[in-house]
Amino acid sequence: MSEGKHNQKRESSSAAVSARRKREASRIAEYNGMVQDLNAKMNAKEYSPESFILTTRLLEMNPDFYTVWNHRRTILLHTSLDTADSDAKQAILNKELSLFMTLIRINPKSYWLWNHRMWCLVTMPFANWNGELDLVDKLLAMDARNFHGWDYRRYVVRQLRSLAKDEHEEKAIVRSEFEYTLRKINQKVTNYSAWHQRSKLLPEVVQDMSDKERSKLFEEEMDLAKAAIFTDPNDQSAWLYYGWLMGVENTSDLIVGAFHLINAPTPTTLVVLSNKCTLLRSPEVSDTDGQTVPGQWYRVAGSLDASATWLFASDGGVPHKITIRKDMVAPAAECTATVDAIEGHPDLFTAVKDRRHVLKPKKAYNDPSIEVRPWHTVNMTERVVEELEELRELLEIEPDSKWLLQMFTKLLLLNIRLNPTLAQESEDEVLELLSRLINIDTYHRARYQLIKTRLELQREVRQGVKSDRANALLVSMIQD
Repeated sequence: MSEGKHNQKRESSSAAVSARRKREASRIAEYNGMVQDLNAKMNAKEYSPESFILTTRLLEMNPDFYTVWNHRRTILLHTSLDTADSDAKQAILNKELSLFMTLIRINPKSYWLWNHRMWCLVTMPFANWNGELDLVDKLLAMDARNFHGWDYRRYVVRQLRSLAKDEHEEKAIVRSEFEYTLRKINQKVTNYSAWHQRSKLLPEVVQDMSDKERSKLFEEEMDLAKAAIFTDPNDQSAWLYYGWLMGVENTSDLIVGAFHLINAPTPTTLVVLSNKCTLLRSPEVSDTDGQTVPGQWYRVAGSLDASATWLFASDGGVPHKITIRKDMVAPAAECTATVDAIEGHPDLFTAVKDRRHVLKPKKAYNDPSIEVRPWHTVNMTERVVEELEELRELLEIEPDSKWLLQMFTKLLLLNIRLNPTLAQESEDEVLELLSRLINIDTYHRARYQLIKTRLELQREVRQGVKSDRANALLVSMIQD
């Protein structure tokens, strides 16, 4: 009897699966049919109530269908919004906002839903931006790490700032947002979006402060970051903010070395950067007399137009100096380097020849957030040493924390930059830490190995060694 019951359950289950599949197939067929119908109507420019109803039905089934959102806006602009007065437009777009509130429950992280809400607000005659701030506040109360919510909040704040009646009111908005990030961090120290937003606001908050007030705020922010770090050393959020406060990303010159290969078949100069960058336009190349050396730039290896190794093929003249300005490279940076002559090996020539791609100039985007802004007057040369001592103590407690090891390594590199006389001793420790990170954080093993290689190459250049070792390091960097 038990066997019979068992078989009946299996048959019943199989029947249920079959029935569900039939329902799903019917629903998919209905969905595809509506898509085809809507596309046909839009191609015929049939901006009718039936077309509008089709967009509603499709979006209720799939709120991420961005083409349908585009069709919906097109229909609205050609029909009801085209002839409506201000009050009627407001009512129409308020209905759209109500639709948003219904659909957002399906997927609160839908790009296209948030995009439609922004369109509604900038299109409506009487947008309530303060109300939007309240709305996103409630959303982030439910999901404090919803980056779509944070992105939308930044958008709303930009709108409020643009509407501020004077500079005082705009600064009050910035200060209020700064305080909001603190509330969110205190609620959950792992809230990366709140830390990130705080770093964007801080340089504005301090604009009217005295040097003493700025330095006091720096200490308060350091205490905030370190309290979060000691609470959870294995979360990256506070570490990233701490690193931003300390300026660890600017731990080395952009150009590790520039090498003119004196025995290359054609005039060739290899330029090795400290990290993968995209050249937006050609860096400046000059000879010993300061005259421009014409030529073509190539990306060597890398991907998506970014690389740590670049090649300059001169049309005449020998490069002596290479200058990269902040509008020439992304991320933005500035650096000037003297070119060293080196005898290249055949395997180096082969590696370069097989992996070079012509530089395609790109439009530079002026993002003020990437500018290095000295917003405090703390003596960082002394401060880095103090922080290294503190983190060394933490390392004894958390020897395998990858975020701690990463930050300690970056601070050592920053200390080398600020105190060049410590280079040899500190570099030895950095290389040892990178070896530990390679074993602990295997997912980023290649990145750590590349940093090791660059550091070793810097040593070769600094010591004036133009050896087989330098060639081997260059080849390994090109092949990574």
